[in-house]
Amino acid sequence: KFTHRDNDLPLVIRLQKKIFEEKVAKCEHLVLKGLPAKEIKALAHALPLYRSLMTLKLDHFECDQEAAKAFGEALATSQI
Repeated sequence: KFTHRDNDLPLVIRLQKKIFEEKVAKCEHLVLKGLPAKEIKALAHALPLYRSLMTLKLDHFECDQEAAKAFGEALATSQI
């Protein structure tokens, strides 16, 4: 039971990170819609964690030059 925000916050963050990493490691198909450029950069950073990913579909997203570069580099080293 989480009762003290300041005391519980580090534990909650660790648990969320653990669950996220477990989920993305098993994810085989990912469909994302309407992402802004900053989320494309976040996806580029997270893409290596998607170790089982076979398909990725991005629909209606924004992408500036910096996000495009980061995403392209991440895709080049991914297993997709």
